[in-house]
Amino acid sequence: MTDLSSSIRNLLATIADFLDVPDPALDRADESAHRFLVDERVLLVRGVIEDILVGKATLGLDWEADYLRRRAAERPVTYRTLAQVVDAAQVSAASALVAEPVTRSACEACGSPRGPLAPDPSGARYTSGEPVLACATGCSAGTGGPEAGE
Repeated sequence: MTDLSSSIRNLLATIADFLDVPDPALDRADESAHRFLVDERVLLVRGVIEDILVGKATLGLDWEADYLRRRAAERPVTYRTLAQVVDAAQVSAASALVAEPVTRSACEACGSPRGPLAPDPSGARYTSGEPVLACATGCSAGTGGPEAGE
């Protein structure tokens, strides 16, 4: 439709945004807060529409749209949303998959806990980012240790 004025388009877009509130988390308190907010916003929209229809909107349609925006800013979403809960669950699941770095206290090649240990001269690292350790003074086991990326 191209025959709508910019003021009407502005008001309709504002009403659509005003009534578009996120779904609540699956908790009674969040659902209750969501229902209260939706009910409050529907009553405000009905009041604006009624004022327009009976001629009480003397300040114009753009003022009515601004009024709804101000009310939305005064009373924002304060409950936990379903998206927040899902995001938190995904972060929790992802962090559970990340292995804690394993502290290595022995040479990877010979297993000796003696002598100073240093990062393997090849620069090999485990997937955790920790360096592969080897005897700093050399060892007799040769290259029989685990591969980097274990």
